Amino acid sequence: MKKAFASASVALVVAAALGAGSFVSRTRADDHDREHRFEFKPNTLVVSRSVYAGDTNTVQVGQTLPPGCMPGTVAVPLLAGGTTNVTVKCATATADGTYPTVFANNTADGSFGITSPIFLDNLTTDGERIGSLIVPSSEIVTSFSSKSELALNLSDDRKSIAFVGYRAGPGFLTAPNQLDVSNSNTPGVVDPTNPVTSQYYRAVAEVDAQGHLQVTDGNAYSGNNGRAAAKANWTYYLVGNDNNGGLSSSQLTTTQVGVNLITSTGAELLIPGQTAPASKRQQDRRVRDYAGWLQKGRQGGQRQQLSRPNHIQQHDVCDQGKRRQRHQHRLSSRKRRHSAFRQHRRPRKSSHHDPSGISHVTRKRRRPEW
Repeated sequence: MKKAFASASVALVVAAALGAGSFVSRTRADDHDREHRFEFKPNTLVVSRSVYAGDTNTVQVGQTLPPGCMPGTVAVPLLAGGTTNVTVKCATATADGTYPTVFANNTADGSFGITSPIFLDNLTTDGERIGSLIVPSSEIVTSFSSKSELALNLSDDRKSIAFVGYRAGPGFLTAPNQLDVSNSNTPGVVDPTNPVTSQYYRAVAEVDAQGHLQVTDGNAYSGNNGRAAAKANWTYYLVGNDNNGGLSSSQLTTTQVGVNLITSTGAELLIPGQTAPASKRQQDRRVRDYAGWLQKGRQGGQRQQLSRPNHIQQHDVCDQGKRRQRHQHRLSSRKRRHSAFRQHRRPRKSSHHDPSGISHVTRKRRRPEW
């Protein structure tokens, strides 16, 4: 039995100006049928939805939860030197994957959750469903049955909507029916006291009116979930919370792991299309440099003439190559046209006289049209 849920808080109005954007990874609904391409209609609603895709075998009674959990004591290094001990506890599944009793495992495993596919339903203001965009589960998923996820926000240029989900780090799988992902570590902020050993990015998905999808990985909100993201001034603004480990409030401020958790929660920034930074410090530097580059452009009125930071330039290599090819094509086209013009710039002329007494000049060879 499959179960769907949709939260009313994630509905938003899609403006008439919603249009196509520029995206790295593109996906279409019904791309095989060009006559029936998916498209969000202007002045309608978009509601996010998820469906539980598990079955009896998704969870086995008696299996260890979270998967891969190792009970015991972890020695966490202190900033001042030495270590502090933290106890890691695991649990045992009490129910199989059958809906809805599968979620009784939440009593034993406080991290329990199951990844599920994402759907974006396009509705009229009267509540009639026009169509649905199936977000590829190989790109990004959500966690069933969390209702604090999948909030949708319209970008400031009114060309796309954004939400936060999960995408696997190295060695893990982006797919439905993965356990306890919403409490996993992010690859860039790993908490050894977290009983969930998997690593998943808190990724921002951006979708335009034609259903094109871009996913940007982020390392914020390790151990918990990202709640929402909004795009403004070519920057993602995120909110969420983190920490699923056993560090006490005093250990959070006296260990590097704790400091990393403190500085990667709450309100965060992410640059669309960037590669997820290896650490919070690198992410802060990228955002700071990018913001400074934008600010200089606004003050000088000539942003296009400024030199971008190196780590931002690397994302433009592909675009620069395409621009160079177009420029070379234009130059070669101009040379061909100039050569044709020189060849025919002195056409032979002949005159004839008509009864009106007006002499007409005709060309025996016409200049090529371009």
